[in-house]
Amino acid sequence: MVLRKSARDVLAHPREVVGTSLFASLPFLLIGGGPFVPRPLGPALIAGGWLLLGPIAAAAWEAALAVVEGRQTALWKGLRCHLISGLFFFALNALAVLLIVANFRFYITSPAEILRSPLLPFLPGLTLGAFFGLLWLYALALWGLLQLYALPLVLIRHVGVLEGLRTAGVLVLKNVGFSIGLAVVAFLLLGVLLLTGVGALLLAGGALGVLTVNATKALLATTTGAS
Repeated sequence: MVLRKSARDVLAHPREVVGTSLFASLPFLLIGGGPFVPRPLGPALIAGGWLLLGPIAAAAWEAALAVVEGRQTALWKGLRCHLISGLFFFALNALAVLLIVANFRFYITSPAEILRSPLLPFLPGLTLGAFFGLLWLYALALWGLLQLYALPLVLIRHVGVLEGLRTAGVLVLKNVGFSIGLAVVAFLLLGVLLLTGVGALLLAGGALGVLTVNATKALLATTTGAS
């Protein structure tokens, strides 16, 4: 149902989806093109691209929500409206990923004797450090699944980033199978579009936004009775 509705939305609004995708690709073009531009402009473009990731993602997902709801998209207005919350969303995600990866690396590589000791006698390869490393790897996967719903929730419910992440966590834990399936579909779609090159530029941002917005609305309808 979600896939079918998303396909209909994309086909019904091709201009809006392509415009949203081009807009969403701007930070990656800045980051990728920065090394080929002489200093000091090159590093400034790279820094600007990273800083724009969150705000432009929020504006693109706002446009995707407008496509799903049959409204007119307003990308630049969305960028202005979500500039601060987008920056906060990116900074929070970057910090969370850095902390998770740092903890994972610590437990996997630490020479501490207690962490190198086997967790179970019959599984000598599973050390205490490896066990905690796997837990942090699970935390990274869970955080990744949260991203499927976090921005759509912020925009649909008009809540803050922290509330959006909290609700996204509830949706993931209540719908683990659906969320994993959605992530697989999103990665497959992105992979196919990246293989075409131009397809990623013209469709990736808009199509993924429409897909995750529809999925979020569907889960909200089934779990809370209101989208």
